[in-house]
Amino acid sequence: MVGSPPHQECPHSRVRRPSAIPLISFLLVLPISLSGLGVREGGYVYLFAQAGVSAPLALAMSLLFYALNVATGLIGGVLYVFEGARGYLKKEKE
Repeated sequence: MVGSPPHQECPHSRVRRPSAIPLISFLLVLPISLSGLGVREGGYVYLFAQAGVSAPLALAMSLLFYALNVATGLIGGVLYVFEGARGYLKKEKE
C-alpha cells in the first residue's frame, strides 16, 4: 500500500489516513496548549492507531512534521532579518 511503512500492513482503506491530518490540524487551532504540543502528538497517536500504525511511529511522525515546520519558519525568519538589515543599511548609505 502506498504510504505504508514497509514493515507494517494497514488493514484499513487509504481514505482514513488523509482524513486524519485535517482533523489534527483543526485540533491545533484550539487554545488548549502552547503551539499545539501534546495535542498534536496525541492526535497522531490516536488517529493513526485507527489505521494500524504503531504509537511510536505515529509519535515520531508528529515530531518530525513539527521539526520541519519549525525549521522552515526559522529559515524564513533568518531571511527576513537579513533582508531587513540590508534595507536598513542601504537607507543609511543614501
